[in-house]
Formats: sequence, C-alpha cells, structure tokens
Amino acid sequence: MAHTHAVLAGTSILLLLLPCLTSGSRLFAKDALKNRHQVIRPAELGGVKADLTVNISSPRGELGNLLFGIFFEEINHAGVGGLYAEMVQNRAFGEDISQLPDNISMYHSFESTANSTSGMFIRHCSFEGYVTTINGKLDDMDSSFAFTSPPGHATSSNAVSLESLNYPGHYLAVNKGGSLVLRQADSTEDFAASATFLKAPGLANTSDTSLISFAWKNATQELFMSQAPNCTGDCSGAHAGCRSVAFYPSPAPADATFRLQESNAVTAKTGWSSVGGAGIQVVTTQPLNSALPRSLHIHCPAALGDDSGCGVVNFGYWGMNVVEKTTYNLSLFYAAVAGQDAPKTVQASLVSSGQSLGSCTVHLGGSGNWTRTECNIAASGTSDTAELQLTFSKGDLQINVISLMPDDLPNGYPFRKDLLAKIQAIRPAFVRFPGGCYVEGDKLADAFRWKPSIGPIHERPGHYDLWGYWSEDGLGFYEYLILCEVLHSAPVWVINNGISHTDEIETADIGPWVQDALDSLEFANGPADSVWGSKRAQMGHPDPFNVNIMAIGNEDCGKPNYYGNYVQFYNTIKVRYPTMRLIANCDLSLHNPSAATDIYDYHIYTNSGTFFSGVDRFDSYDRSLSAKIFNSEYAITSDAGTGNLLAAVAEAAWMTGLERNSDVVMMASYAPLFVNVNDRRWKVDAIVYNISRSYGTPSYWNQVMFSSAAQDAAFLNYFQLNVTTTERNGQQTVKQRHHRDSEPYDAPEIAASVTMSELDTATGETKVFVKVANWGPEAELNTVLSGLATGKIVQASLYQMSGTDPTAENSLDEPTSIMPVSKSATVSGGSVSILLPQWSVSVLTISFTP
Repeated sequence: MAHTHAVLAGTSILLLLLPCLTSGSRLFAKDALKNRHQVIRPAELGGVKADLTVNISSPRGELGNLLFGIFFEEINHAGVGGLYAEMVQNRAFGEDISQLPDNISMYHSFESTANSTSGMFIRHCSFEGYVTTINGKLDDMDSSFAFTSPPGHATSSNAVSLESLNYPGHYLAVNKGGSLVLRQADSTEDFAASATFLKAPGLANTSDTSLISFAWKNATQELFMSQAPNCTGDCSGAHAGCRSVAFYPSPAPADATFRLQESNAVTAKTGWSSVGGAGIQVVTTQPLNSALPRSLHIHCPAALGDDSGCGVVNFGYWGMNVVEKTTYNLSLFYAAVAGQDAPKTVQASLVSSGQSLGSCTVHLGGSGNWTRTECNIAASGTSDTAELQLTFSKGDLQINVISLMPDDLPNGYPFRKDLLAKIQAIRPAFVRFPGGCYVEGDKLADAFRWKPSIGPIHERPGHYDLWGYWSEDGLGFYEYLILCEVLHSAPVWVINNGISHTDEIETADIGPWVQDALDSLEFANGPADSVWGSKRAQMGHPDPFNVNIMAIGNEDCGKPNYYGNYVQFYNTIKVRYPTMRLIANCDLSLHNPSAATDIYDYHIYTNSGTFFSGVDRFDSYDRSLSAKIFNSEYAITSDAGTGNLLAAVAEAAWMTGLERNSDVVMMASYAPLFVNVNDRRWKVDAIVYNISRSYGTPSYWNQVMFSSAAQDAAFLNYFQLNVTTTERNGQQTVKQRHHRDSEPYDAPEIAASVTMSELDTATGETKVFVKVANWGPEAELNTVLSGLATGKIVQASLYQMSGTDPTAENSLDEPTSIMPVSKSATVSGGSVSILLPQWSVSVLTISFTP
C-alpha cells in the first residue's frame, strides 16, 4: 500500500513506510511502549496553560469541501465477508487454485541455505525489492504468515508447512510433548492440538528490521522470521528479494534442507461440505455460463432413504450471523443432471449446533436447463455460528450462485448495516476505491478490472485478490458508485494503468487500457442511451454518478512504464473529459516535468514520533506549484498496537496540519478502513469486526470528529497558540504555534487547527471549530475569539477522546473504551476554557453571533 519514499516541495523526505506485500504493520511490546510514553501531569510542574487567539473577522481562505474522506480497499476481507452483505462463502465455486491463470502465484517457496550452530536459516526469493538476512536481532514484528503442522494434521485457513527437500515426505511439526520434530506426513504420532504457531510478544523495536516471532504452547522453542528493507545479499538475480526464517534451536538433522510453501488452502469446495452421506463434486459439465463454468454436483443415493437430510452445508465467512425475527432471502441456480433423477424439492435451513433456526422449501422444476429460484427463511432464533444447509431425499442436482442476504438491507443495497452506519458517521467527503494494491494485482491477470465486475452477479467471474483470497466481485464498480451515492460522497475512482506489482504494459501498447478507462467514465457518467451508460441504466441507475476525479494507477512511480503510460491516460482523458481531475502517483514535476499534474498522491505509514514532529510538514510547501496533494493513505503503524490511543493522538496532530494547509492538501484519507478479525492482513485499521459485532478504533473516532466538523465548516482562520509552562520553581517557558509556521522552531506538544462555518441565516449564528491534539502535559486551553466586536458567544460544546494509557485499545468485547465523549466547556465573555488531558483529541465548537 505504500512507497518506500516520497518527495515533497523539492526536498527528499524519508518515510517509514510498509510495502504492499507485507500483510501487517509492526507489533510492539505494550509494556515497553508504556515506559516510553509516561503521563506527565501539571502537578509535576507549576502548571501548563495554553492560550489560543482566533481571528474571526477576516478568514485566511476557504476550506475545501473534499478534505477528509475514506479509502476503501478490498483487504482484510473488507468487502468479501465484510461490508458486502453476502453470507455464503464461495457462492459460485470460484475459489479453486488449480483453475487460476498460470501466472498467478498462490505459493511462495522458501529454500534453506546452510545450517549453522545458531539455527536453521531459510531464504525466500519471491518478494521483489526486499532482501533480508537474519542478523540475530529480535526487533519489529510483522505478521505475515500463519504456520501449521504437516498435511493430515492440524490445519488452518492460511496453511503453511515446512517440507524437507532432502528427506522427501518429511515435515517440521510439533508433537504432543511440545517438541519441534521432523516427521512424515502420514505419521501416526499424536500431534499437539496446539501445533499452530502463535506470535510471541515482548520484542523490542528498531527502525531497520522486522522480525516475526512465533511460539507454540507448552514449549520453549520459538520460530523467528525476518524481513528488512535495507539488508544486503543477492537471491537469484537482480531485483530479486528474499526473506529469511530461522529456527532456534535447530531440531532437524544437520543436513536437512527445507522448502516452505504458503497458500490460502482454498479449493473449489472452500466453504462447503457434504452432509447426510451426500457425494459432492465441483464439475465443469453443463456450465451455467462462460463466466461461471463450475458448479456443484450433489448426489444423494436412494439407499439413504427419504429422510436422510442428504446435501451440502455452507459455513459462511467464519460463521453466519442469524438474528431472530429477521428474514433471509435465499436464491440459487439449479439444473438436473443428465440421465439422473432429480429431487422435487430442496430444504434450505439455517442451523446452529444442530438446532434449526428457520427453513424454507425450494420447489424445483423438471427441466435440465439452469433455472433460478428463491425462498425466504424467517429466523426463529439468534446465533453467529449458524450455517446454511441445502438437503433433499435422493437424486442428483447441480447448483450454482447460492446467495443468502438479510432482507433488512439499508434501502435494499447490499451493504452490512452496522458497517455502513460506521462509515456514514464519518460523513466522508469522498470515497477512494477500490484500492490500493488491489487495483494493481500481483500480476495484471489478477488486477481488478471493472467490466467483469458489473451486470448480474451470476455473470461476474470474480478474480484472485492479491491480499490472499478470492473476490467474487459482488462489490463491483457499480456497487462502489452506489456506496458513494449512499454516503453523499464524491467518487475517487482508481484505474489500473497497465501496471501490476510484477508485470507492465509497454506505453506503445497501452491504448486498450486507456480506452478501458474512457469506457469506465462513460459507464459512470454517460447518457443512458450511450453504449456503457445504457448498461448502467439497465442495472437500475439511469442518472449519471458524476465521477469527476480519477487516479491513474497506484504507487507506480519509479516503475519503467509509469511515466509514459500516465501521459497517455492524462492527455486522452482530458480531451474527452476536460474538467476531470486526474491524480498522479507522485509529484511528476520532480520526475517528468513535461507531464501535467492536477493532483498527486502521497502515502505515509510511520511511527507516532514522525507525526508529532511532522505537524508542520506542509507549512513550507511551495504555494506557486499548481498540483494539489492527496494524502490518500496515512496511519501510525509501528507503535500503534492494533489501534491504540497513542496512534490516534499522533494522527490527529497530523490531521491538524493537513487541515491548516488545505489550500494545498486537497484530500486526505486514513488507511486501511476495514479489517475482519479472522483475516487481519494489515494490523492497524479503522473499523474492526467479526461476523456479528464491530467497533471503531481510536483512529476511527478521529475521522468521525474531524470529518464531521469539516463538513460544517467553510473557512480557515488565522490563529496563534501560546503554551506557557511554569516550573515548580516559578520559571516559565513559552512555546508557540500558528496557522502556518514556515520556519523551524521549538514547538509545544499541542497541535491545533481552526475553521469557521458560514453565517446560518436561520439562527443568525456562526460556528468556530477548534481541533486540538495534546500529547504533552495536561493543560488548560483558553480560546479567545478576536474580532467579536458587539457579538457574543452563544454556546460552546466539546467532544473529547482521552485516556491515561496511550496503549489503550478498543475491542469486540470492550468496543467503547476509547471514544469521544461530551465534556464541559466554560464560556466567559468572548472566551471559552476547556481542559486538555495528556493523550487527548478534542473538537471544540463555539457558536457566536457576529
């Protein structure tokens, strides 16, 4: 999701970023983090007082209407098993590794080098650009892989096994006694139920190495995995990368070498299993259509009897959430099998722990042709571990595109209600979609392509998502546009420009890709009688979606063909759509000065210290440059846990800088937006959920507070912030911040931004919005409205998020531990006073009459 560096205003700025191919951000020891960030209270000092003077008589500029939005990427099961409300996993049997294009790699092979006295080392050569060696340090941890025992024993949905190259059929595993052993795959030894390796806590942090530590229960051995961006060494040629794995102690024979294979362990039957003695097989005979050639053949022998309950079961995405008194709409395609008797009916049941939660009967016709049918299941109970069973007495049947969704979808749109409500609360000005690395793909063959993602769901083939799972594209281009409309947000459409992580289209051959981009804009914006606009109209939306912003690629600067491809996209699109605002992946004035740039993308993933010290990053930006900045991906990742208060305060400080400089920073969005706890590919995210519950991290609440206030504001204000610290001996120091600070200075540990609304003619009032992040000692903030003249402050309201422990997080069990609450604000004449705890984010709204 991120570049390794970025350039701003002609000066190289080294960013601590995480590459797309890492599946998570770094994890730090919580206790160590506490020690680094001690809470300091005014009692240890003589007191801290902050005075904020806001000029309300002459605003310094307009606040853009697109500043704070959201970035949706299909990562962490954000859509599939997340926002997209489909309850059936693998509804069209597309999750089949054997059916993927040859150039899509579902496996990453590790081969060991020589053993040594300190452990067994393995080098991995499939991640381009990341070369690493084990250096003995136990540093930043990065969750990239899950490890399980050999085939035939304990497994998981992210199966990884270590097979010996020179001891064929032997795997590294954990036996019942907790020892790391080398055993044959068909060994009858009693393997431990705890054979899945778990991450070990307690590792220290450095900035240059990422080690992963795994341990297993009832054992002292540990598995270390290292990834570092700046190590040395070659691995089978130029531009090759490697990852290293070490085992301490080395339990294997001294001459043993190993290969590590990583896969998602998916097959065409993923999510499905037989019940009641049924025989099931994924077949390609009698395909539903060319997009979905595979279907499931169910055979229930007559010998099982009429009441066998024979058929199949689907487990959903880590269970199905069924709520009492809710109706669930089931639809499926079925066909009789040539030469075989077909059942007359199918019983569809929602079942949990053997108990039925509701059922309906599907009546089948006798035709051998594919037929769509549906029925509704009224739930009589509640469970988040339910499964869908399709059973019949005897006969043969083929089924495909089995879909189950609740009937209480918001306005009938296929979005999960609680997750949609959480992003609605942000009031995002825009939605950037659908990626990210998801747009690029590991190979172009698995990049997101918009045309196969539109039309009826039974005509969408789906594709492999480079984040490690299959997307059936139920959340396709049309649904993304609908989502923008539901949120009242501007669409920011990211198009693939012929470049993936590993292959590219030459600029001379880029024409069809450019035409594809033009077609997408016609689908979104064209008349209902145009070629592609008519397809949009057929889907139920004759009016245009009014896409006015498009990004040309994602994180492709520096790749051989990007600059040439970008120019072709830019020039061609501008001829057809001259007002379209186009986003480059970097500031092209520094790389290809002849290329026009409307907006350029800027990504930063880093630690809290970088954001605290970088509050004024954009203050000195050259205002004579025409290109605006889109900070489309930013987050604290290295000392954020899985989303803690420290990260939120640091991000809030950064956001004050974005807002103060919104004359050049046109848009900004936190990333990533969603994570399903069962598939956390990226460790720190805004909204966390399982199949039935969800919560916002403190970083999420930042977005709610800042974006909502920005939506109600229209102007930027001049201000000056003086922070006076009085020591116990009476000595005072004063530090300042302003609406813009272009010179280096000794800044206080408080950051602020101030905006103002237009006059509300109905009430005669204007509102001032003061956003403050405090990572220093507790302080009293007194805000004075300068220029109030004969007017007066009518009221003041304060929403504040704070806590004494910067490592505090929310969770599914405690979803609201850290969130904004209403607090008191004291109005006195033309000023308002509030308390700023250390580790706090505050939004103060002051209503006044001019």
